[in-house]
Amino acid sequence: RAEGILKKLNELQMNEGLLLDVTPDVVSYNSIVKAYANSGNAKKAEEVLNIMEDLYQSTGDTKIRPDIISFSSVLNAFAKAAKYDQSASRTAERILMRMIKEQRARVDGNDSPIVNVR
Repeated sequence: RAEGILKKLNELQMNEGLLLDVTPDVVSYNSIVKAYANSGNAKKAEEVLNIMEDLYQSTGDTKIRPDIISFSSVLNAFAKAAKYDQSASRTAERILMRMIKEQRARVDGNDSPIVNVR
């Protein structure tokens, strides 16, 4: 249900220019990702991560750019799914590579890193 609300908010913002002051952000999306991950639905968690990445790419809105919590929640979901899904470990590895690529893009663009390494 929460995912449906986020989709509706995005539609109103993107298509009709409404609700400009009430927009989902990375925290909103991460809540949905974590809910799917905690319920064992790794594929739905990844779908929400994909939505976040697509929205960020199409709008450039940094408020919806996936962060370490986004990626690690999805990785955690696939790690749990590996107990019963043989393809889960390959999917987790693919997502990890996406996270590394995103990290490099942030560093190369002089943006704040997804992972703060000190």
